[in-house]
Amino acid sequence: MKKDKTDGFTLVEMLVVLVIAALALSVLASNPFGRPRPQSAAALARQISVAIAALEARALSTASSLSVVVDVATHAVIIGQNRIDLPPNVRLSVKTGAELIVEDGKGMIVFFPDGTSSGGEIILGEPSGPVSIVRVNWITGAVDLIGAAS
Repeated sequence: MKKDKTDGFTLVEMLVVLVIAALALSVLASNPFGRPRPQSAAALARQISVAIAALEARALSTASSLSVVVDVATHAVIIGQNRIDLPPNVRLSVKTGAELIVEDGKGMIVFFPDGTSSGGEIILGEPSGPVSIVRVNWITGAVDLIGAAS
């Protein structure tokens, strides 16, 4: 009886299955219980700086004033319509002009249609870790990220 070549698996098929299984195991091993890992201050600072830069571009393109509200009391940063809630282990503070302190624990950074801003800093830190600063230049409106190496 003649054997057909379609019996069994080829070496390439077996290798593909092994690679997929290895990838699945590595994902499970990195986060075994499926719990979300708390974000670091540096990762949150990067996320905030990107969102603020997008808000600055939107202020220019729509010729309108748009603002970032840092709410230290509720531990959140509101960038336009987006709200970023920070975990309790991340320290949050804001430096801005006295006239932009909306109420106790809330400060604002405003982007104007001409490309300038009110300027300010959003400072994020971990209890025993480094500090990350999102700095907004008041003349140019440029957003800089300082100290977010990890």
